[in-house]
Amino acid sequence: MHLTFLRRACSAAARILMTAAWFCFSVWAAGVVFYNVWGGAVLVWLYVAAMAYAFALRGKRPVLWRASWGVPALLLAYYLCIPATNDKEWQPSWSRLPSVEINGNEIVVKDVRSFIYRTERDFDARYVTRRFDLDKLATLDFAVSHWDGIRGPYHVVLRF
Repeated sequence: MHLTFLRRACSAAARILMTAAWFCFSVWAAGVVFYNVWGGAVLVWLYVAAMAYAFALRGKRPVLWRASWGVPALLLAYYLCIPATNDKEWQPSWSRLPSVEINGNEIVVKDVRSFIYRTERDFDARYVTRRFDLDKLATLDFAVSHWDGIRGPYHVVLRF
């Protein structure tokens, strides 16, 4: 009697974990479609409807349930094949990254953003070069701004 209960409990736990994994995998795949495919919003709604249909009929038609794992798996393969690069077309406000040169006690920071903002989207893009002599440096303020109250990403602000 006790062994039968354990078998049923383990089987139920396995089904719950598989359903949770399927749900998380499907939500992740919907994000891949939404952000990486043209017309992603429409495809996401079709995808969600198909996944809900497969989930609802998992007992009567298990082949749909098994096939529903294939779509996120194909999307995972697609996502992993996207090459990582910084050579994409960035927004003008983020198109240039700063670079640092260290010459003894002098630090030269190129492409420091010094924009003049009128509104959020209306601004004059200016990049300047700053030089710092470490012997004359009195203070350095380091501030980290958390976005949305999560662990990352951060916006780091340095003030000399």
